[in-house]
Amino acid sequence: MIVGRYEKKAGNPFPISVSSIYRYAAAGLFQLSQKLLIRKGKKLKNNVQETRGKMPQLKKIHERQAPRSEIGHWEVDTVIGKAHKSQILTLTERMSRFTIIQKLSLKTAKEAAKEIIFLLKSLPKKLVKSITADRGKVFHMWIEVEKGLEIPFYFSDPGAPGQRGTNENTNGRIRRTYPKGTDFSKLTQKEIMEFLLNFNQVPRKVLNFNTPFEILMNYLPCST
Repeated sequence: MIVGRYEKKAGNPFPISVSSIYRYAAAGLFQLSQKLLIRKGKKLKNNVQETRGKMPQLKKIHERQAPRSEIGHWEVDTVIGKAHKSQILTLTERMSRFTIIQKLSLKTAKEAAKEIIFLLKSLPKKLVKSITADRGKVFHMWIEVEKGLEIPFYFSDPGAPGQRGTNENTNGRIRRTYPKGTDFSKLTQKEIMEFLLNFNQVPRKVLNFNTPFEILMNYLPCST
């Protein structure tokens, strides 16, 4: 309302955002009641910092020690389905490009954490050394993942998808089979397994024309 009135008045050449208004108000530059400082159920504190949607004490990607030549470092994301009502979790190992996907039925951070642990727990420890995600709310229970897998969980910078380039590229490839508008809730487990079987056995130029499956198999313990 305030922004709209400001922009409508003549002689206001400088744009102003809603966030700026709340910051000024919290700093005491406007005479507004405390009721007006309530935004979506959250009060802005006197230090002007808004913590909604933020995750304190997270590990930043710049702290990650994960050379491309080392196996075991995963990147995770979600691919959104039709009308934002369904989604799949995608996990990609950086060196081999080996990919795992899983439906998320509840679309909650608790479910995402549970599935990440379930999907990676069965792999040998040397194949699971770290995970990197963006700062989406679906990964807010990252501490549970760290505890469950006993590995560090890192986060890329806001608005920097290129820092998780392997997983971003993988999601683009997945979209060739499941374009925008796909209803992932209708995917069966059999269809997921068939997709992954084919997806992970496509030769990649970046892998010297090996497949992600072949690369990963080289690091699995040999059975006798």
